[in-house]
Amino acid sequence: MFGLMSKLADIFSAYLLRFLDGRRGSADAVVAARLFETVLRLQDLVVRGERILILAEALLTGTEQAEDGAGFDGLLAGQLRGLEELRATLEGERELLATIDINMYLDLVPFIDRKSGLLTRWGQQATRGPFSTTTLFFLPGGDLQRVLDAGRAVASPAGLQPDRTGYLVEVVKATKRARSSEIRDVRKRPHGIEGAIAGQISEARSDLANARMICAKLAAATGEAIGAEAMATLRRGILKAERH
Repeated sequence: MFGLMSKLADIFSAYLLRFLDGRRGSADAVVAARLFETVLRLQDLVVRGERILILAEALLTGTEQAEDGAGFDGLLAGQLRGLEELRATLEGERELLATIDINMYLDLVPFIDRKSGLLTRWGQQATRGPFSTTTLFFLPGGDLQRVLDAGRAVASPAGLQPDRTGYLVEVVKATKRARSSEIRDVRKRPHGIEGAIAGQISEARSDLANARMICAKLAAATGEAIGAEAMATLRRGILKAERH
């Protein structure tokens, strides 16, 4: 899960920072405002992801409070909803993304394809095993990149191409590798669990730090592009919409 957020942030950074740099026109400001809402969605996912990792570590080390299991479950359910909302938003913004760079949407397709995209795949995994390490860490960095490369090779403006066999094969292989060392329920804390997943926890922290840093950069760049007053108005509008 954490790797997915980091990779998404990398894509946003690669295209949006370049788009925002030096843009001051009214049309650009409208695009920037709509994109900022998407950045805030990712930022919310990162914050919730940090809380999930903290609770997961407590469950793994036996230092959890009585309510931490329920808290983890609730946070994971919120993450499921948040990732689906982000997926649907990005899918619905394909024309907007194309105005920035058609390649941005194509890079996002392996994540947001409704049927086979990685956000959908992670959601299916989380529903099957909410307390498993495969749900928590999903695919390690190297496997995730290979899957994304295979998906990008069959990406089109309409989503993943009908013939996506190579991509699906990579997804299956990567998932099998993750499950080969899976701990199905972190609450049971099998012997030696801390050492077994220390590397995964370290990678998760690094992924979260990367995503958080990029979101902060994008927020600052958006403020520079559209101005402080417009930025304040945008934030108020988003908060008002969230309350309703």
